[in-house]
Amino acid sequence: MEKMETAVVPMNDSEELSLERSAAPGMMDFGESVLQLVSFKLGEEEYALDVMNVREINRISDVTRVPKAPYFVEGVMNLRGKILPVINLRKRFGFPPSSTDPEEARTIVVFQEGVMVGLAVDQVFQVIRIGRDKIEKNEGIGLGNVLDAVMAGVAHLGERLVVLLDLPKLLDTIQRDSGRR
Repeated sequence: MEKMETAVVPMNDSEELSLERSAAPGMMDFGESVLQLVSFKLGEEEYALDVMNVREINRISDVTRVPKAPYFVEGVMNLRGKILPVINLRKRFGFPPSSTDPEEARTIVVFQEGVMVGLAVDQVFQVIRIGRDKIEKNEGIGLGNVLDAVMAGVAHLGERLVVLLDLPKLLDTIQRDSGRR
């Protein structure tokens, strides 16, 4: 059997991506040496989250502002009867306002240990399969900011570098900085 280094599954811009686990229980069964990630854009950089934590990806719409919410909370959205907070990752990481086309913006709905939130990003690219040997773990590069605290590592995809985010750490910092811990 040939070892798969990297593969990508492009996403259709005109459709929402649904990643329901019950429909594909063996979806991540590529062996321990390969990860499957959803890649997305914030500014000019590419980031990724483990696909197993991603429930679905939607266009950003109907976000209701919440008075006195932390600066990085865009508001809340109604997702089939569930009210979810929407976190603007650009603001959370201290990046300047986006110059990206608003039509490209998406909300990545993630779930981790009973917590479900929407993460607002500039654009979603694709699902990536990458060998663990292509990832450099984050040893703390000393940025001293939120991004440094939630970065799991960096993946090398040819000429591209993709920053892998540690979702449990990201959600922990969001809850801590929202005064919910």
